[in-house]
Amino acid sequence: MGLTDPAEREEMARFWFDNLSAGRIKVEIGQRYTLDECVQAHRDLEAGKTIGSSVFVL
Repeated sequence: MGLTDPAEREEMARFWFDNLSAGRIKVEIGQRYTLDECVQAHRDLEAGKTIGSSVFVL
C-alpha cells in the first residue's frame, strides 16, 4: 500500500479498527503460538501448514 503520509496512515488505521470493533470485519485466527514456539511458528509458515492468521500469545 505504501502509505507514507502520517495523516493517511491514521485515517486507514481508524477505518480498520472502527470496522473491526463494530464487527463488520472478522479476523480468523488459525493458530496461536507462545513466544517459546516462535521457531515452530516460522517453520509452519514456511511449510504452508497454517490457515488464517497466526498470532503469538503473550
